[in-house]
Amino acid sequence: QAPILHSELYRSEYVCVMRRGHPLAEVELTLDNYCEAQHLLVSFSGRGQGLIDEALAAVQRQRRRVLTVNQFFTAARVVANANLLTVLPLHFVKVTGYADQLVFRPLPFEVSPVLVDAVWHRRSQQRSSHVWLREVVQRAANSAFQQTPSA
Repeated sequence: QAPILHSELYRSEYVCVMRRGHPLAEVELTLDNYCEAQHLLVSFSGRGQGLIDEALAAVQRQRRRVLTVNQFFTAARVVANANLLTVLPLHFVKVTGYADQLVFRPLPFEVSPVLVDAVWHRRSQQRSSHVWLREVVQRAANSAFQQTPSA
């Protein structure tokens, strides 16, 4: 038996995010106009490329990264005030505090979904305090991201 257990808290998808009034906000987002635009990269590690760049490379394309920040909140704030595109998890857009200033569109290429799991050691599986904590965290995730509990 594996010593580590997990349960899915929520799943989401990545979307292209831009400010209301951005030139691409009123037209179909194609792979060409997406790649030609200027982009803000969110990199928690400081790397110059991310998941989106890897997905684009798989279809022999690249985007023009002109700015990098290290958190989704900062990205939303910057994009709300600039002609830049960024990619955020869809579930995060509504909690940025800038959702009314932003527009999001499906990405014009395939990218893996956002999966967030709770992970714990098997020895904690039956501890009443740990069971309670996992239930509270799952309810909070369900409430925040409007999902039904998984079986």
